[in-house]
Amino acid sequence: MVLSSQFLNSPQFKLILLTGMVLQNSCTVLVGRYTRSSVPTEELYVVNHLIVITEIGKLLLSCGFEYATTNGQLAKSIQTNIIDRPYDALKIMVPALLYLVQNSLLYVALSNLTAPIFQVTYQAKLVTTAIVSVMMLNRKYSPQQWICLVIISVGVAIVVLGETGDSKKVSDASGKQSLTVGLMAVTIACLSSALAGVYFEKVVWMRNIQLAFFTICTAVFQGLWQKAKSDTAQPYLHGFTGYVWVLVGLQAGGGLLVAAVIKYAG
Repeated sequence: MVLSSQFLNSPQFKLILLTGMVLQNSCTVLVGRYTRSSVPTEELYVVNHLIVITEIGKLLLSCGFEYATTNGQLAKSIQTNIIDRPYDALKIMVPALLYLVQNSLLYVALSNLTAPIFQVTYQAKLVTTAIVSVMMLNRKYSPQQWICLVIISVGVAIVVLGETGDSKKVSDASGKQSLTVGLMAVTIACLSSALAGVYFEKVVWMRNIQLAFFTICTAVFQGLWQKAKSDTAQPYLHGFTGYVWVLVGLQAGGGLLVAAVIKYAG
């Protein structure tokens, strides 16, 4: 147990986590872009359905990790952290709603931007998170950190301006892509990510259980509302190909990977 604890706090384990997060982010963008652009519109999966299935996966994985880390005391942990503290659990509805907005908009962005452009512009979330953390948490950053954030901002701006000047490259053969819609979606998603991340700074397995539960509830309610408004609502799992299930696994595992990075890699 001592060796295990030493390994979890070692630089090697932190490097493994950070490398895994980079690979997960890259694979998620590439697979997500492929699933939104490789099939006809009528065969596309519904983003709301994808979010619900992904959050169910996160919920089950979080329960598994909580069970393992509490030596089988999952039921007791749920009783202590959720049932006995309902008001504290309800606070998680705020980041749950923000993450739902973020995830929904990310797929709008992936449908309208190429994978490289999306990857670059989405890095603006680092800047928005820093600004929000200064405003809400009074966090202090060193001059070197601010210089890095400014460089990121300039880099994103250069890419966006260059892409705007040659926006025809973004349009696909059907002409249904919109650079403006994609950039607006990324911008709002970055802001939602920053607000949720700052609000929900201390992430642990039990918090992931709460977050996934409330996100599922919110997404299901949103799906029912959309279904009531539409006469052409698709059934659940419509358009779920093998690559979409890979995307579900990447998203579900990615949420817990972020939690592990924050917990063990600082």
